[in-house]
Amino acid sequence: MNPVEIKLLSAAYEQYQKAGSFDFSYVSPNFDDWFDALTAARQLYTDGLIDTDLYYVTDSGVRNVPGDIPPISFCITQEGLDAIRSERNLKG
Repeated sequence: MNPVEIKLLSAAYEQYQKAGSFDFSYVSPNFDDWFDALTAARQLYTDGLIDTDLYYVTDSGVRNVPGDIPPISFCITQEGLDAIRSERNLKG
């Protein structure tokens, strides 16, 4: 995983630990950060580490989204939890 993928998955994992929820939303401070996060989310989705129905994540043909910068919302999967635990050398 690249650093942005790790950042997204780590944040979702921390949310899961605190709230017990698989749901997570990432709000980017600017378009450049959003585009990096979108690229990472697309890879995490392709790898099965997150699940989402957001068209701009699931459709790699979408290059931009008109209007305000939307949040990137997804559910971390069990595979995602396992991957970030392994990345962090965590157990359980």
